[in-house]
Amino acid sequence: MIKILLIEDVVDNIELTRKILVSAGYEVVHASEAEAGMEQAVSEQPDLILLDLGLPDYDGQTVAGWLSADPRTAAIPVVAYTAWPEATARQMVTSYGCVGYIPKPILKVTTFLPRLPLFCLPSKNMTLPADPRIQLVPASRFTVEQLTTLYNQTRVDYLVPMPMNAARLAEYIRTYDVDLDHSLVACQGDEVLGLAMLGVRRDRTWITRLGVLPSTRRHGTGQALMEGLLEQTARLNIKFCMLEVIKDNTPAHTLFRKMGFREIGELLVLRRSPTLPPPDPVIADAQPLDPVEALDLVGRNRGTQPWTNQSETLNNARDVSGLNVMLPDGSHGWLVYQRQKFTLTRFAYKTDVGDPPTVAMAFLSHLHYMYPRLDTQLENIQINDPHLPALYKAGYVEAFRRIEMWFGDPPKSLLS
Repeated sequence: MIKILLIEDVVDNIELTRKILVSAGYEVVHASEAEAGMEQAVSEQPDLILLDLGLPDYDGQTVAGWLSADPRTAAIPVVAYTAWPEATARQMVTSYGCVGYIPKPILKVTTFLPRLPLFCLPSKNMTLPADPRIQLVPASRFTVEQLTTLYNQTRVDYLVPMPMNAARLAEYIRTYDVDLDHSLVACQGDEVLGLAMLGVRRDRTWITRLGVLPSTRRHGTGQALMEGLLEQTARLNIKFCMLEVIKDNTPAHTLFRKMGFREIGELLVLRRSPTLPPPDPVIADAQPLDPVEALDLVGRNRGTQPWTNQSETLNNARDVSGLNVMLPDGSHGWLVYQRQKFTLTRFAYKTDVGDPPTVAMAFLSHLHYMYPRLDTQLENIQINDPHLPALYKAGYVEAFRRIEMWFGDPPKSLLS
């Protein structure tokens, strides 16, 4: 948790600032006078100090000078927290040695909160990009709500925008093992430029949700974020990284190749409308699987899978069920899926014996008979999947394609 020392003497400002910071997940310590603030800075070692420039015992310039001169506090960023006009405040920041300023009173929480992580004390996870003007900050310094807003802003003109709300992003982070301490937000001064997230599993990482604000593109931010995430991967002593890029997103594809990623194959994103009737029934013995049985099957060999379809993803997902089907000729296989409120998704399946399209038609016909009114959304189905003919026959259509790319040599666990 990020700790902020607030040195402020006006009660109304103290109460409002503390309430906003605590509700956003910050730890707040407070001092009403300069000398008490110095003591708190030494003992608490905060990540950031918000300094009122008009304290009752000493002025802000004096306090900022003390903090920068003391080796115990010299590395702690100090932000001037002031009601002075902008031009005066900027001049004070320069002369006082502060890293920035934030105006008070706080008029908009949405403009106050996003600026704080940009000033905080660099951590061991901080990455310095090649362009010294771009700072890469751990995404864990931001709330999920802030990351959601930033992510949506970066995707407004994408081929496939895929907007999210905070609840969906939180679920995405949990399901796909996204590590916010090793994910990055790109900043320049107090301006946010973009973000990229890093999924972390035992012997591999995954780059996802890379986005740069449209107004700040073409200035090296995307490359800085990619370099930063590969550096984070190396710091974790992991030598293999995966990602997917939407087909025909030429700028991103070109960047990933420049960074050393290579194409592995195409992936399909498929949809099936809930308005379609169930496929024609296939005679088979279909036995439901409870979550424990379903997840046991997912952990068995299904070949090399994209990150989104790996066994860890299904283990993290909620409401997982499955079907085991046996056809009269002895063919058999299984399907594991996640049932959300209005959607079926996250399919994992395998034909153990028999013709894959035939076995797939059996489990698909039973599945859609059970859930005739649910939308179905499948992510990252490999283009050489032998079950694809059955999916198309059952009414699935292609929404778009991605290209899977790898960096480094895949671990044995991924290939087994």
